[in-house]
Amino acid sequence: MLLMAACGGESGPDSRAVEFEADVALIKELWRGFSDSWSEGLEAGYGYVADHNHPVLECETADFETYRLRLPDPFRWELVVRDTSIERDDGWVVQDAAGVGVVPDGRIYLHQGTSVYRGDFPTETRENESHSAILDGEAVFFFPCRE
Repeated sequence: MLLMAACGGESGPDSRAVEFEADVALIKELWRGFSDSWSEGLEAGYGYVADHNHPVLECETADFETYRLRLPDPFRWELVVRDTSIERDDGWVVQDAAGVGVVPDGRIYLHQGTSVYRGDFPTETRENESHSAILDGEAVFFFPCRE
């Protein structure tokens, strides 16, 4: 019995559960950083999005210019992920930069959250569903940058 425990047998931690918990922490950190970036202004918000977007989308900060022109300044966006809603979504398909449906690299997760928009307008709250991925040890999201 001691040998089984030392080798990760029945008493050892479930490596998938450990991986999942680590992934949940990375996803929550990703979206906390997203929310914090918007408190620094539009450029910071879109810069964070470009820096943390899945590479399959091929987005750069300048790609968000058409969106930026439509947002009031100041604009604040907070998104809180409900960690109890996070679940694997292997096989999910996203449109790449060329508009082709592909299964993106990484461990893909689906989750629900609450978005709160603030600025020189009445505060708006929406429930949403989005995807994140763990890719090369980091969490990234899927934020469209082209219309």
